[in-house]
Amino acid sequence: MKSIPFIPPQLQRQFLGKRTRFSLFAWTLVAANFLPLCRAIPSAQAAPNNDLRVLNSFSSSTVAPGVAINYTITFQNFNSTAANNLALTHTLPTLPSNPGIFIFDSTTPSANNCGFSFTVTPGVAKSSPGILQITDGSLPANTGECSMTFPVKGFTAGAHIARIDAGTLSSNLGENQTGTSATLSILESNPPTLAKAFSPNTIPGGGQAEVTLTINNPNPYNIEGTTDFPTLSDTLPSNPHQLVVDRRAGASDPSRPVAGVSSIFSPTILASNLLAEPSRPRAVAPLPSPSPKTMAEAILIPFQPTA
Repeated sequence: MKSIPFIPPQLQRQFLGKRTRFSLFAWTLVAANFLPLCRAIPSAQAAPNNDLRVLNSFSSSTVAPGVAINYTITFQNFNSTAANNLALTHTLPTLPSNPGIFIFDSTTPSANNCGFSFTVTPGVAKSSPGILQITDGSLPANTGECSMTFPVKGFTAGAHIARIDAGTLSSNLGENQTGTSATLSILESNPPTLAKAFSPNTIPGGGQAEVTLTINNPNPYNIEGTTDFPTLSDTLPSNPHQLVVDRRAGASDPSRPVAGVSSIFSPTILASNLLAEPSRPRAVAPLPSPSPKTMAEAILIPFQPTA
């Protein structure tokens, strides 16, 4: 009669001999011997793999708010076998108080030599962050490498860190053992200033004066890439009498009108698209920065009081 390992001899006689009865006591002894062995069997888990790596970087360390910059993610496989079933979910930097500080400016990479399936959720400025999801990717063995580059935009001043943690990139060979990070500083943003001046500031009956509206950019960079078109609307005084643009014979025409001015010869001066996004149509370049000297666009309009 053959013996069974791990079972005491008295129990073996219970079920290997002619006796077929198996007492409750015998079952208890079997459970006491075998259950610890079952619990000791480890479950299958993805193991860290130091030869499977992911890197990220920005094309510059600083950028103005709302201006697109390239963000690159690089995948590397130094294993002797191909890495398949690559998967990654990566969220751009975010803040609890402002989740949309970084978004993807396009869902299409500006450069891409990876054959991965991927989905880009662009995000909404000041509302929700951009998210990249990669599925079903593969990298060849022995220094297999590829990169994906996307234009991204940041909107909140400060240094922001884009992190891809260890264990985020998964594959049939395991997960990335080390994480990676890239830092991008968004410059402070100050709103344009507006000045208004009358010359002369006392108008005789039937006389003429000029009003000058000056728009100045106090930032050390051109104002562009904003999410909305800045718009200027200014209504000429109506008390005690309505001022109107002087259109009498011999009156000078308005000079140096800012691009986007759609209303001059009326009580309301309306200018839009003053500082438009570079990708949208506009008539002039954005306001230059004050370096090396302060510069500004001005609207010079002659006007007269009505009786």
